[in-house]
Amino acid sequence: KDAVQWLDIGSAVLIGAALVAAVAWRRMDGRLAWGAVIMMLGSLAMPRHIVGGDYADYRLIGSGLLAACLAITWRLPRWAFYLAPALFLGRLAVTTATWAQQSREIESELAGLALVPQGARIANVVSIERGQWGFNPYEHICGYAVIRNDALSNCNFALRRVHMISLKGPPPHWNDPSQRLFVWRDHVLDLSDYGPVRDMDWLWYVGRNPVMVPPGSEVVYRTRHSLLLRLAKAPRRS
Repeated sequence: KDAVQWLDIGSAVLIGAALVAAVAWRRMDGRLAWGAVIMMLGSLAMPRHIVGGDYADYRLIGSGLLAACLAITWRLPRWAFYLAPALFLGRLAVTTATWAQQSREIESELAGLALVPQGARIANVVSIERGQWGFNPYEHICGYAVIRNDALSNCNFALRRVHMISLKGPPPHWNDPSQRLFVWRDHVLDLSDYGPVRDMDWLWYVGRNPVMVPPGSEVVYRTRHSLLLRLAKAPRRS
């Protein structure tokens, strides 16, 4: 699941069809094939979190598919041999172009951090459109504020005893994923009393939806799809 829906679905269909055909014509190495089956079944039985790691079950799916593809022992014409690297290189090109575009957009968003003092408390809100294909690259953009401004933000502390830093007794609205809001397109977000905003001095909103901001807040930086606001209670620079 990347940026181009038809390419993602087509890739899955192509790989699935190749595996089904190999099984039907008995062109599979049994040792690798059973290993792939065990990994795929393990992805259903395994919990999401193991030893502090996230998406443990999710990662097994790719490994199982990889083992299944390696189990194919079918001798095909040479032209068919080049389909596998062509699929990989094509997807790699699309991912590279997508990441390059997103990198330029994120650099524009991060320029506003130069206006935020060191050690600031920033409430981050990222609107994610329901039905959106692929992952939103801004879901943890506030991590840059932690690194560059030594800021305290609400996109951390998802799992206890996992992160290198911890927050004693944080309110429920301080934890990841409090920064994520799933919304319908063009839905107006009311952030005037949103949980993380109550205890913070700054509000960093990233998204395409229109928003209602807390009373008395001041917009200090704006891009096409983001707002950086100093809240009314925030200390002013001398």
